[in-house]
Amino acid sequence: MGQFFLIVSVIAQIYFIYHAIVRKKYLWALAIFFFPLFGLLGYYFMEYRQSAGTSRKFELVDENQPAGNFFGGGVSLQRLRDTYEAAPSFVNKIALADGLQKEGEFEEAIELYESSVGGINEDDLTLWQGLAHAYFHTRQFEKAKNAVLKLRQYRDTNQVNDFDLLLAQALEELGEDKAALEEYEFLSGKYNGEEARCKYALLLKKMGEQEAAEAVFKEILNHSRLSPVYYKRKNQVWISIASKELNLR
Repeated sequence: MGQFFLIVSVIAQIYFIYHAIVRKKYLWALAIFFFPLFGLLGYYFMEYRQSAGTSRKFELVDENQPAGNFFGGGVSLQRLRDTYEAAPSFVNKIALADGLQKEGEFEEAIELYESSVGGINEDDLTLWQGLAHAYFHTRQFEKAKNAVLKLRQYRDTNQVNDFDLLLAQALEELGEDKAALEEYEFLSGKYNGEEARCKYALLLKKMGEQEAAEAVFKEILNHSRLSPVYYKRKNQVWISIASKELNLR
């Protein structure tokens, strides 16, 4: 019987170390390795159980877009507060901060996010995603830029997402047009949809590159003509801008 429990404990230790490493919880992985009993119990109750039912959805980012369109909803803010007060784990803190953003309470959300910077969850992607969005919505563009750069530092994929677009927008707001143009140009060939391509063309126009801008606007229209109806509907705003810009030639 003792040998059975030993085998089970070793398997559990290996599993949770692997789970912690996959989620980039390296300090937790070390704690589980060197202090199996306390490490396993702490990780299970503070991280694993809390994250098992947690999902987080990020969509297109725009300074003027309501925060509720950005964060997945479904749970009341009061319930999130109650849950965090009862169990003030990192996961519950982030869930509450996300809920605050959904309700437009950006300053309080920022306080919650910032309280975790420099701690054991410093490398958690959801922390920097939330900070980047909250900073952007409060027009703290330099901080938004730095948050996305931190996010890039910790994520393990080169696949672009909405936060790369947020970075380009923040750079443009900061007047760093050359850097923003490079980001938009990179995204224009990789980002899903026409928003990045359209903003790339608009910045080209702003910088006096009229011919280059028109070429990108034409690319948007050509691509949309060959796309299915749902794609055209989703990108109607950017397709309309491209059409308008070319008609003004």
